[in-house]
Amino acid sequence: MSPRELSYWGPQIRDINEYSNEPDAHATLLDILIMHQMEPFTYLLGDWSSVSATSSTQWPVATLVPSGRTKVNKVPDHYAFTGLLESGAQASVTWRAGYPAKGRRLQTVWEIDGTEGIVRYESEHSMILAEKGRLFLNDEEVFAEGEVGFAPTMARLWEEFAKPDGNYVGLKEAVKLKTLVDAIETSVREGRRVDL
Repeated sequence: MSPRELSYWGPQIRDINEYSNEPDAHATLLDILIMHQMEPFTYLLGDWSSVSATSSTQWPVATLVPSGRTKVNKVPDHYAFTGLLESGAQASVTWRAGYPAKGRRLQTVWEIDGTEGIVRYESEHSMILAEKGRLFLNDEEVFAEGEVGFAPTMARLWEEFAKPDGNYVGLKEAVKLKTLVDAIETSVREGRRVDL
């Protein structure tokens, strides 16, 4: 989920983020937030082999803040897609923007349901690894070692980048993610499953 307080997509957009409402700027919910979330998804679970997607705009008009101007939303603020991974596993993803992050409303929920049990990650933040979330294995909370958060994660990524054989997302993975985004857009536009 992309909370309202982020002020990118949904009923309010910061004046400085107005470009995120322009399809040709490639700064949509799909282009930025969903694509970034697909990085750890594909790293852990593998690449997609097919995808079927829908999108909608639940907030037809946005208020720009702080100016107070209003603008028609030109990009979807809700996406749902399902498909097969190269492993043969089926996956479903739902993203929505614009709901307030009040109370303990979870912004991110991952659930991997396998034959041996369920792994569940939940967080009040919209980006995985941005802040510490909670991890459960078969409904029992487990705790990871080491620091969690944006800064420690970025530090580890730079350490990997400095290694000759480091483990980090590179251009090859970025091209695969862009191909996935294009497939989702094609599926939305044409109303059909797209094979990758």
